[in-house]
Amino acid sequence: MTAESVTVHNAHVVVANRTGFTAVEMDGVDVTGAFSSRQGFVSGNGVVTAKDLWLASVVKMTGFQAKLEISPTRAEMTQMAAEIFGGKMTGTMAVDIEPDSQPLTLAVKLEGIRSADFLQALGQTSKLDVGDVDIQFSGKGQMLAPLNVNGGGTFRTGRVDASGIPIMARMQKMAKDTGLASVDFAYMKGTFQMNDGVISFNDVATFPEDQTRIFSTGTVDTTGQVHITGEIHAKGGVAGGIENFLSDIGLHKASESLFVIPFTITGTMADPQVKMKGP
Repeated sequence: MTAESVTVHNAHVVVANRTGFTAVEMDGVDVTGAFSSRQGFVSGNGVVTAKDLWLASVVKMTGFQAKLEISPTRAEMTQMAAEIFGGKMTGTMAVDIEPDSQPLTLAVKLEGIRSADFLQALGQTSKLDVGDVDIQFSGKGQMLAPLNVNGGGTFRTGRVDASGIPIMARMQKMAKDTGLASVDFAYMKGTFQMNDGVISFNDVATFPEDQTRIFSTGTVDTTGQVHITGEIHAKGGVAGGIENFLSDIGLHKASESLFVIPFTITGTMADPQVKMKGP
């Protein structure tokens, strides 16, 4: 079995299941490499590029490129790179050709993606603006359901603007009106797990460390339902500026310069309901 040089130019590729659901669609595809075929099985390696790549018809990448290696039982892409949601994606992906479920293993890094565009592609909106986001993720799933991958990773946001959430907007206004410390956040980071459409967030914290901070854990499902618990650590001037407000709901200073304010968030990402928890 001798490998032969293969060149494909400007092809259109669609990967769909038996019901017609399009898992992957690629346009402007070029492939170069050396491949061979024996008893219907293809082996070889090369380079694949695509002008546009769609996952499940909702997530779009442009300028996709990767190294491709195929055996009778497995296809693997390494050194993947593409532009996505105003940022970039790099990573690796492997698909087991058998069984029919085509198990998928994925490890990707997303840098500088626009969070609002990402949520919009998934049919979600949020009153919490976190700017550009960096995500590292690894997981397993199926080739024919590329957005239903279970796994986990880490994330870091850009500047956090919580003014769309009423209680945070009130705290920001109080801080501004009194000329005291800000409750803006330079960034937020944490870890997450994805399991059957539910995203669990852990160890989430805002920065910098010397200002008012938020610590939280919780879940978000595919319908946008949220359930989050956490604490706001109001420091310095912010604690003083909102002291009367916090005392009204039964919260007291943990120290001379710190209020610890427990809270819960329920409802949806588009309409979050924030409640402060008194003693």
